[in-house]
Amino acid sequence: MSSMAELISRKPKNVIIADAIRKQIASGALPVGERLLSDDDFARKYKVNKRTVAAGLNALVKEGLLERIPRQGTFVAERGPERGKTSNAVGMIMLSKGDVYSNISRRITREFTSLNLYPILINNQVYLDNASVKSFMLSIVGDMRPYGFLIDGSLNFPFDFLKQNLDKFNNIVFVNTYHHQERIGNAKYVLVDLKQAGKLAAEHFIRQGRKNPVCLAMPEKGYQGPWSSMQAQIFEGFAETCREHGLRVNETVFRALLRGAPLAATLAGLLAGPDRPDAIFSYNDAFVRYSLLPLLKDTPDIELVGYYNTHHAEECGFSSICIHEEKIAKNAIELLTGKTMEKEVLIQPELIVRKGPIRHT
Repeated sequence: MSSMAELISRKPKNVIIADAIRKQIASGALPVGERLLSDDDFARKYKVNKRTVAAGLNALVKEGLLERIPRQGTFVAERGPERGKTSNAVGMIMLSKGDVYSNISRRITREFTSLNLYPILINNQVYLDNASVKSFMLSIVGDMRPYGFLIDGSLNFPFDFLKQNLDKFNNIVFVNTYHHQERIGNAKYVLVDLKQAGKLAAEHFIRQGRKNPVCLAMPEKGYQGPWSSMQAQIFEGFAETCREHGLRVNETVFRALLRGAPLAATLAGLLAGPDRPDAIFSYNDAFVRYSLLPLLKDTPDIELVGYYNTHHAEECGFSSICIHEEKIAKNAIELLTGKTMEKEVLIQPELIVRKGPIRHT
C-alpha cells in the first residue's frame, strides 16, 4: 500500500493547498478574520504558479471558509457558507467638520471615489452619542457586509460594544485618535506620535534659549489617565525633554488646568510669580488664539507654540505642530484597502516655525 506521503504527493497542488488551509482553519491555527498570505507568497511557498494557488483558495471560498476581498486579500470567513457578500460601503465614524478633521475626511472620501468605495459618514450632531454610534454601525451591516469602517477612536466611542460584536464588523481602521486601554482584535491603527509632538515643542524652546517653558492644558471632563487624553500624552513628551535638559517642569499647573482650573486666574498667577514662563506650548491652535492670546497682550516676549498648524496659527503668527492630515488620510486608505500589510502606522508630527511678532487678532 502506498504511504500517506505518496498519496498526498499524487494530489494536484491546488488540492494540497486547499487541504492544508482547511486543516489550519479547523484546528484554529487560522482564526476567524485572519488574513492569509498573498497569492504571490503562497506561490513561492508551494513552488507553484499563481493560477494553482487561486484554484485552491477559490475552492475554499465556495465552501464558505474563505473570503477574497478586492484590494485587501484573502480572509478566514466569519459565518461559513451562509455569509453574505461584501459591499463597497465604508462606515466613517469620524468628524467631518473643523479645521483638521474635515481635511482628513475630505481627503479620504475623495480618494474613495477613484477606488469605487462608497463612504457613509455619521452625522456630526450624534458623533459623540454612544447609542447613536451603535445604531449607525448596526444599520450599515445588512445582507451585504460593508467593506470596512474608519473610526476616530474618541473617548465616547463604544469600544466594548465593538469588542462584543466583532463577528458583525470587519476591516476596522482607527484613525487619528485611540482612547482605549487595549488594542481591539484585528483592527488597524493610523495614529499621531503625540509624545513626539511634545518633544518637538520642548526642543524648539530649548534651541531658542528659553529657560522656563510651560505646557498648558484645556479642561477634560472625561480624563481617566494618559491613555484617555491626547494632551496628557503630548505633555509626557514635553516634560521628558525638558527634564533631560535640566529645565523645571510645572506639572501642577498642567494637571490643574486639565481638571478645569480657571485659565485666567492660573495664568495670572504664573505671570506674577517667581517662575514666570518665557515660552508656552498648548493644545490647540484655536485655544491659543481665543483663550491665551487675549491674556498675553502685555507679554510680547513670551513665545507660543500651538498644535494642529491651522489657519489660526498662520493668521496670528505663532508656531504650531503639524500632524500631516494628508499622511493620515493616505495611510488610513492603504490599511483599509490592504495596500500595506502593516497593523499600525505612527505619523510623525512636524513643528512649523513662524518668526516675527505675534498678531493679537
